[in-house]
Amino acid sequence: MNIYNAFNELASLSDWDDVVKPGEGDGEWEITRHIMQCQQSFFLQLNGDESDGRVSFYIMFPFSVRPGKDADMALVGNYINALHEGSGRIVMLENRIVSYKDTVQTDEVSLSGELLALRIAKGFNVIHMFLDCISESAITRKTGTEVIAAYGPRIMKKYGAKKRT
Repeated sequence: MNIYNAFNELASLSDWDDVVKPGEGDGEWEITRHIMQCQQSFFLQLNGDESDGRVSFYIMFPFSVRPGKDADMALVGNYINALHEGSGRIVMLENRIVSYKDTVQTDEVSLSGELLALRIAKGFNVIHMFLDCISESAITRKTGTEVIAAYGPRIMKKYGAKKRT
């Protein structure tokens, strides 16, 4: 299935109206939506490019990283990325917004709206698991090490997360 059709299938599965828009170039498509999760509004952006066979999506958090907290957020992001299974990652974008980022290569999988919905759901699952840890690292004065010390054992116990080696 091509990216345009997969995006339309995703929109249909999600009951979104008129959300698939052309991107900047030929064969490029995008979807942008605000989605309520964990009592907060997250911004979802999907970008697809038929020419390179790639769909990238970002689930952007409703807050940005405080100035001077970049290293702490990187430390906590790396900790989270080492804990959860999957291809998506917690990243800090250039505009200091924390985001869950994932990419699907269409030559490696059978692309469908259902696959995209599952990958997005996986992203929100990671966000749900680690939201407190991420927000505390990004917007409080606690260091990344303090945040990991406080949340690490609880995360491991609550979700059965196992550190990958």
